[in-house]
Amino acid sequence: MIRTWMSVGVMVTLLASTSLVRAENEGQQSLNEASEKTLDANNLQDLSDVIALCDKAIKEGLDEGNTKFANSLLCGTLARRGMILTSVILDQERPDPRWPQIRAQALQDLERAVKLNDEQGDAHYLIGRLHTLPGGDRDRARKAAAKAVELTKPDRNAHARSLVLRANLGTDVKERQADYDEAVKLAEDDPEARRSRGLFLLLQGKPAEAVTDLDEAIKLAPKEASAYEARGLALLMQKKYDPALADLDKVIELVPESSLPHMHRGRILAEQKKLPEAIEAFTQSLKRDPDNLSALLLRARAHQLNKDTKAAREDVDAALKNRPGMTAALELRAILAATSGDLDQALADFEDLAQITPNSAELQMQIGILHAADKRPNAAIDRFTAALAIDKENFPALRSRADAYLAVGKHPEAVADYEVALKLKPEDAGVLNNLAWVLSTSPNDKVRDGKRAIELATEACKKTEYKQAHILSTLAAAYAEAGNWDEAVKWSKKAVEMTDAANRKQIEGELASYEAKKPWRELQEEKDAPRKSKDADKSKDDAPASDPTDVAKKVGDTAGTSDPDTADPGPVKDGADKKDEPAKDDPAKDDSEKESTEKEKTEPVKESDEGEPAKDPTAGEDK
Repeated sequence: MIRTWMSVGVMVTLLASTSLVRAENEGQQSLNEASEKTLDANNLQDLSDVIALCDKAIKEGLDEGNTKFANSLLCGTLARRGMILTSVILDQERPDPRWPQIRAQALQDLERAVKLNDEQGDAHYLIGRLHTLPGGDRDRARKAAAKAVELTKPDRNAHARSLVLRANLGTDVKERQADYDEAVKLAEDDPEARRSRGLFLLLQGKPAEAVTDLDEAIKLAPKEASAYEARGLALLMQKKYDPALADLDKVIELVPESSLPHMHRGRILAEQKKLPEAIEAFTQSLKRDPDNLSALLLRARAHQLNKDTKAAREDVDAALKNRPGMTAALELRAILAATSGDLDQALADFEDLAQITPNSAELQMQIGILHAADKRPNAAIDRFTAALAIDKENFPALRSRADAYLAVGKHPEAVADYEVALKLKPEDAGVLNNLAWVLSTSPNDKVRDGKRAIELATEACKKTEYKQAHILSTLAAAYAEAGNWDEAVKWSKKAVEMTDAANRKQIEGELASYEAKKPWRELQEEKDAPRKSKDADKSKDDAPASDPTDVAKKVGDTAGTSDPDTADPGPVKDGADKKDEPAKDDPAKDDSEKESTEKEKTEPVKESDEGEPAKDPTAGEDK
């Protein structure tokens, strides 16, 4: 009995072992089919079949050796399918319109592949490339690029590509430069490395160095449109307009359906003041891409410079209809409204912008300028003060608030602002002149300082080569305050000789005062004008606000002039990230610094209560 029982036990054990082996290899048939299928896999469907068979085999059960083989086969096939899907996006002239869905599938495959085997440099590189496209995960892209750099060192070309990718995604300028330099050193004949470094140098404000790299990139790949486009922009930055246009014409030849080269041509033509041609170039850009809001706003600016406010406004309104709240469009509409004298609309738009970016000193400045133009100096002071709370060394805000303080008769406050402004820009003729004027003419004995006024006014005259009548009259006032009547009369006569008809009566009054050995005194006490509703009738006797053109110039000079900010229409060719695209400097904008408006004397004088000549306190502008 015992012997029989043992025999049965052995049989049970053997049967159990056989059953286990069979269970461990039930997926063998599916694995064999996957292996055979791999040999003839030539398309996405074949690769999908292999992946499905590998998954089935692993699920059905395999022994340790076969499981390892199945995972290896699955990993390679996933990576292969991910690469093919990636090429559909990155290697085509015009990516498939379904590229977001294709990218999602490619990333799914590549992420599974690196999870199975983390030592695949090419797969990490492609993950990084795919995540640089719009809507990608930049942090994941950076991690993938760093891993690709680590794994591709044995392959010079692959390593160079990975270095370029890491540089494109980097944030430290020195580290990016080092990566680009190493990539070019490793792969001197790789046009992508040269082109990418050229774009980087362009964005660093080094257009001449950029052109050197882009020249090499074009030699290596003469049909690569993006290199011509970047070189065209680099040449534009150097004001080499004709060769820049030639490069953009080449881009149009290579990629005739592209919107961007036409837009860039418009920028160059606008810079050349060829506004009708620039407008046509922007129109051609919009024909190819009606949703290109950058081109639409650039055309609006060209219309503005071409004195066609109506057409400019139509383009701006179209941009805002497409994207309500677009900051660049709101800003331009505000400037156009100021140009046409519609200060209410201009203020409304700038107030909206201030709500969007409450910490913008420039926007507070713009609103202050509009209040000043609308005869509301106290409201202007509040806005200039808000700007200075954000940026205490904002020179235009200091200068403008000082001018507004003069308008309301707050001379000590005006002097304090002029002094700070003068420390920031000690050679600014406008500040030198206005500070000298208030030190010479204020009725406040504690404010006046004739000796310092002479020094400041003399310096202002030197800066303007003694050719500005109102500054010469300031020098005369300073000498009068110091009691040097001969010099006061001398410089006042020169001012009379040089002044225009609008200011002659004012300066002749000053001269008469000095000839009578009387210093000049001036105090304005302007009150804020009431705001009118848009529908209110304007009396014919109402004094107009400041010249709309001058107001628009002041506002435009302090405006942030935001670059047209459009949504990305699709993946960037060659995997370049948007931050590495050529810089969008806008020649259609007036990019000059804000020129402080010199305070002209424009009204007849009257006698003050003390019997000393004083300017009419209702005059619109002070010195």
